[in-house]
Amino acid sequence: MQVGGREFRIDGTLLRIARLAAETYESVDDPEATAAALRAADARIDLFTFMQQLPDTSPKYAYPMEWDNVAALPVSTFDHWWTHQTHRKARSHVRVAAKRRLVVREVPFDDALVRGIAVVYNESPVRQGRRF
Repeated sequence: MQVGGREFRIDGTLLRIARLAAETYESVDDPEATAAALRAADARIDLFTFMQQLPDTSPKYAYPMEWDNVAALPVSTFDHWWTHQTHRKARSHVRVAAKRRLVVREVPFDDALVRGIAVVYNESPVRQGRRF
């Protein structure tokens, strides 16, 4: 469901819960305005959940909340990440792979990259002994 130019997902049958479709990557800028827009939409929604934007760790809103663990890594530039945040052994493995004619290059994070990763992961019809 599209509301305010963003994609929302609605789960549940008895209790209908709305959340951003990409909740772990996106956050709501103005929860009051978003809640009002969801109320005006034609879908029945009982509960609206959202994550506060990282790196804010203190509660900003006066809503009931639950703490959740998030593994997040601040990345400023590729060079800083490559030289200071990755392990020496990982860099060594990449150099060895490049010597064996594997193409190693930096690519932008976009839909084409995500589709390519999904194709690689979805090649096998069986995962962990079960049909996928």
